[in-house]
Amino acid sequence: MIKYKFAFNSLQETININEIIREKRNKNEKFTCISCGHEMVAVLGNKRAKHFRHKVITEIECSPETYLHKLAKLRFYQAYKNCLDYQKPFLIKILMTKICNFHETDFLRKCIYKDNTLNEFDITKYFKEIQIETKVESFIPDILLMANNGEKIFFEIYVTHASEAEKLNSKFKIIEFNIQTEDDITIIESCRLEESDKVKFYNFKKEKEDAYCRGNCKYGIVPYAKIDLEYDFFIVYQNGKSIILRKTVAEIDSIIGILYKEIILLHNIDHSRLFKKSLYKFKVVEVYQKGIKIKNCFLCRYHAINTSFYNEGTIFCKFLKNTGNSNMAINCQSFRPDPKAFSEYVNDYLNQYYDF
Repeated sequence: MIKYKFAFNSLQETININEIIREKRNKNEKFTCISCGHEMVAVLGNKRAKHFRHKVITEIECSPETYLHKLAKLRFYQAYKNCLDYQKPFLIKILMTKICNFHETDFLRKCIYKDNTLNEFDITKYFKEIQIETKVESFIPDILLMANNGEKIFFEIYVTHASEAEKLNSKFKIIEFNIQTEDDITIIESCRLEESDKVKFYNFKKEKEDAYCRGNCKYGIVPYAKIDLEYDFFIVYQNGKSIILRKTVAEIDSIIGILYKEIILLHNIDHSRLFKKSLYKFKVVEVYQKGIKIKNCFLCRYHAINTSFYNEGTIFCKFLKNTGNSNMAINCQSFRPDPKAFSEYVNDYLNQYYDF
């Protein structure tokens, strides 16, 4: 049950009942309800906890949900405005994934250097303007924070109903605050918002990219690694042949005639054989679209998938009327790449990828 720890004072500022000292209070000070606007009385007795109560004796309509919502909105405004006026930090803490790009140029991959690290930002350094219920396009956020470059953050408060999906899926960064009791206000007054059941961050960048390992790769990329680890490589040779090989980096570097190489993330993942076939076809299409000189039957307008139990090979060539593996295209004079023949392989792979 709401005990009304907060009310408006005569200056229309929210005031905590605990800020009022019985012996020193101004008896002429008028207090009004944050929710309904009716006059409030400060109860400062010693037997019961301090609180405000409505002065009128007759029953009035005062919504506890409206009270909590307005309270959180006004206390956030006051706390943030105070930080701006007195150059104090207002911090947000977001769980982020650190992505290492030190070896990206050489090995065409980035590594997850550290997952779920708590990163702290002082948003007053950038967002120096604050407004209440200002319309932005089709939305009216509870609180709007604005930066000089036009970037915006919505601060949204809810008691029972969270923000609508349209707003959460918009381009705007959103901090959503769930208030259930007056005690939750201490989270706002701490000027430090951390992801929790009460505080959610939407549309913030959750990945931070840098050359974190400085060459000392914990995943085994040589010559900096302590041990040589095996990786799954997608390889295209100079004659157009392509293959997936599991080797160490040093072993791959020793192979002569490689036109293109890329580490793919199959190691330590127990994917099905069907998934690996889809990935291979996807990589064939991808590197062809990058302009790499690859020749593979999966790209050719004349290919079909061999479904015969009596003929070996993955591919049936509708032009030559024979079967074989997809690399027989490297010696085929009838090879004709055609997007209509291979576009489905991209979707097949993506559909399986997002099912895992």
